[in-house]
This record gives sequence, C-alpha cells and structure tokens, in this order.
Amino acid sequence: MKEKSHLSNLYQHLFYEVSFKDDQLSMFENEQALHLSEINEELFALKEELRLQFWILAERVCTKSQFLILRGIAEGKTQKEMSEELGCNQSSIHKSIKGNVDYTNNIKHCYGGTHKKLKRHIALSPIFINLFQKIADLDN
Repeated sequence: MKEKSHLSNLYQHLFYEVSFKDDQLSMFENEQALHLSEINEELFALKEELRLQFWILAERVCTKSQFLILRGIAEGKTQKEMSEELGCNQSSIHKSIKGNVDYTNNIKHCYGGTHKKLKRHIALSPIFINLFQKIADLDN
C-alpha cells in the first residue's frame, strides 16, 4: 500500500544538521565578529521598536479613515483598491495621504495630509528622537 503524501511536504523546508570539527570553526571566533552580531541584533531591536512606536503614534493621532489608509499602504494596496474598499474616490485617498492644495487669492496653501501630520509628530516626539539617535550611533 502506498503511503499518503502530506500537503505540508509542498511547503515545509527540510533542515540538515552538519557537524564540524572545532578547528574548522576556530576561524570564526573573534571578538569583532561577535561584536558585529550584537550590533545587528541591537539595531534590529531598535528598528522593531521604531515600527511599534510608529503604529502607536499613527493610531493615536490619525482619524479612523487616515489610519485605515495608512494600513492599506503598509499592506501594499493601491490607492484605487483602498478607494473601492472605503467607498470613495481615488483622489480622496491621495488627499488624505498628501493633503490638499488651495489657491485662494492666487496664493498656494497646503493643508492636511497624514504624511505631514505624522512627520510633524515624529519630529517633536522624544521617543522617536531617542530611537533615531540610537540607530545613528550604531550605524557609525
């Protein structure tokens, strides 16, 4: 009787354990390599914290529709897809992100926009300033 093939075999990876002698691995043991590994882990942790703080800020300062549009952008959706989901025009999505331009009395006045709002809040936030500084210090 033939054994039934499992669907998981199509997508699960196989891992092999390979052993090495100690002298073969000794060339990888140096303080610089270990130190770079620690920096990469710390940098990764800081970037994760940055992402977390961004979404906390976005949820706090954005309107419900601005937040939904921001989530859509993060998920890779197009403005057209988001406009269909939210039941509005594509131009409304664009204005929500970038803001609107008014030419009253032939004077250009830009207002609104999630991008501008978040950029302003991030620039003034001690949390973000601290995270950006720590990341810059590790990159140098």
